[in-house]
Amino acid sequence: QTAVRTAINDQQQLIGRYLAVLERFVRLPRLRLEALEARLVIGQRQAVQAQRQRLAGLTRLMASFDPAATLQRGYAIVRQGNQVVTLPTQVPVGAELMVQLAAGTLEVTVDKTSNHERS
Repeated sequence: QTAVRTAINDQQQLIGRYLAVLERFVRLPRLRLEALEARLVIGQRQAVQAQRQRLAGLTRLMASFDPAATLQRGYAIVRQGNQVVTLPTQVPVGAELMVQLAAGTLEVTVDKTSNHERS
C-alpha cells in the first residue's frame, strides 16, 4: 500500500508539473494579450483625441473664411448686380450698388470714384 501511495504521489506531482507548464503557456500569452489590448485602447483614444483637435482647428479656420464673420468685424461686401466690387474702376459714376453689412443691406448710388494706392 505504501508503494501505491508513493506512485499516486509521484503521479500527482508529475501532473502538477504538467499543469504548471500548461498554465505558463496559457497565462503568459493571456497577459501579453491583455497588455496589447490596453495599448490598443490607449492608442485609439489618442488617435480620436488628435482627430478631434484637428477637426476643431479646421472648424476655426473655416469659420475665419466665413463672409458673415468678416461682416461682424465691421467690413462690408459691395456688389454691382451679382459681381463683387473690389476696385473703383469697376463701377461708373451713377452706378447702383448693394452694400451688404452685418445687419442688413444698403442700396447706394455712386456719386464719385477715386483711385487710392494701397500702402
